[in-house]
Amino acid sequence: MKLKIAFIFAFLTLFTGILVSCDNDNGNNPVICPPPQPQPDEDEPEKPTDFKYIELTSAQRDANASTKKFAYDMLRKSVEQANLIDPDGNVFISPLGFSNILTMLANGADVETLAEITTALGTNLDNLNSFYSLLTDVLPKADNQVKFSTANSVWLDNAFNPSADYMNLLHDNFNADSFIVDLNTVETKNAINKWCSDKTNGMIPEFLKKPLNDGLMFLVNALYFNGKWTEPFDAEKTDKGTFISSNGQSSEVEMMHGEYGIKYSRIQSGEIITLFYGNKTYAFNIYLPNKGTSIEEALASSDDYMEDTLGDCGCILTLPKFELEYENNRLKEVGEQLGIYRLFNTSGSLSKIADDLYCEFMKQVAKIKVNEEGAEAAAVTGALVFNSTGEEIPYKPVVVNVNRPFIFSITETTNDIILFAGVVRNL
Repeated sequence: MKLKIAFIFAFLTLFTGILVSCDNDNGNNPVICPPPQPQPDEDEPEKPTDFKYIELTSAQRDANASTKKFAYDMLRKSVEQANLIDPDGNVFISPLGFSNILTMLANGADVETLAEITTALGTNLDNLNSFYSLLTDVLPKADNQVKFSTANSVWLDNAFNPSADYMNLLHDNFNADSFIVDLNTVETKNAINKWCSDKTNGMIPEFLKKPLNDGLMFLVNALYFNGKWTEPFDAEKTDKGTFISSNGQSSEVEMMHGEYGIKYSRIQSGEIITLFYGNKTYAFNIYLPNKGTSIEEALASSDDYMEDTLGDCGCILTLPKFELEYENNRLKEVGEQLGIYRLFNTSGSLSKIADDLYCEFMKQVAKIKVNEEGAEAAAVTGALVFNSTGEEIPYKPVVVNVNRPFIFSITETTNDIILFAGVVRNL
C-alpha cells in the first residue's frame, strides 16, 4: 500500500462565517445565527462504520495535492520562524486550519490578492471551495472509532455590514455560525474563548488573551481530534528512558514500548513509521531523521519522504509520551513568507466583503497529547479583519527508538489529508 507522507501540521482548523437575517437583542450577549441542521431519525439506530475511502473528484484531488505541499511549506517556515526565538523549541501547527482560513478570505479578496493566495495554495478558488466543503462534511464521519470535528464561526461587529453574498457563500460551503456582537469588548473575548473551548473539548480554553482591538470581523476555525491506537501500547511496559534533544542535552522521559505490524520505510535521510487509529482511516506518521541529521536538514529533504512507498513490517517500537502546546501570534508573517502579502498590508484587499478591508492579525494555537491509548489534538485559527482608510523493507522486525528529535503528523489515510503536523526537538 502506498501512503504519501507529508509531515506537517499544527492544528487549527477549517473556519468561516455566515450572515443570515438576525435581530440584535440590544444586550451584551451575542446573537447566534446557526446554520440549519439535519434532524436525526430517532427510530433509526446508529450504524457501525467500517473503513471509509473518501472519494475525491479531480478538482478535489488537485486541491489536496497542492495543499499538502503548502502544509510542508508552512511547517518549514514555522520552524524557521521559531528558530529566531528558540532554535531548540518544539513546533505544532495545523496546516488544515491555516489553508482553510486563507480560502475563506480568498472568497472575499480582490483580483490581485486572490492571485497571491491561490498561488501560495497551488490551485484555483473553485477547487479549494469544493475540497474544504467536502472535508467539513465527510471527515467527522470517516471513522466511528475516532472523534474528529470541525467548527467554523464568524464574529461580526454590530456596526459592520459585510456582503451578504460573501457570507452566504461561506455558510453554504462551510456550515458556519454567525455571531453579531460588540466585537471589541471583554464580554466578546470571553464568548469567543468559550466557543473555542467548547469546540476543542476544553483543550484550548483561552484562545484570546485580551479583547480584539478595533476589528470589524473575526473568523475562527476549531479542529478537534481524539483517536485510540488500533494497537494500543501496554501502559505496564512504559518506563523511564533517555531523549536526546537537538542541543545535545539528555532528559529522562516516559517511553512507551510495543511490537507492532506497521507501515515502515528507510530512506536516505532517516526512517518513516506509520501507526494507525481506530479502523485505520487516520494515521500518526513519524519521520525520524538519522543521527546527526538536524530537523532543518530533514525538512529540506522533503522529496525523500513526501512521495515514498511504505511497506508492511514488524517493528519493535519505543516512542515517548508527550504533550505539546504551540501558540503563533505572528501567523501572518508565515503567510507573507509564502508569498501572501496584499492580504495583510493593503487596504481594499478584501473588497468583495466590504470596502477598505484587510486582514490585520492572524494567530493559531495548537495542542496535542500522545500516550499509550492514542492521541488527542486540537487547533484554533483566527483572523481579524480591519477597516483602513524508498528502498526494500527488511523481512525481520526493525527496531525503532524515537529517542531524538523527530517530525510527526496526523493524517487521513485514503487521500493523505494532513490535519496536524509538528516537530519535537526537546522533551
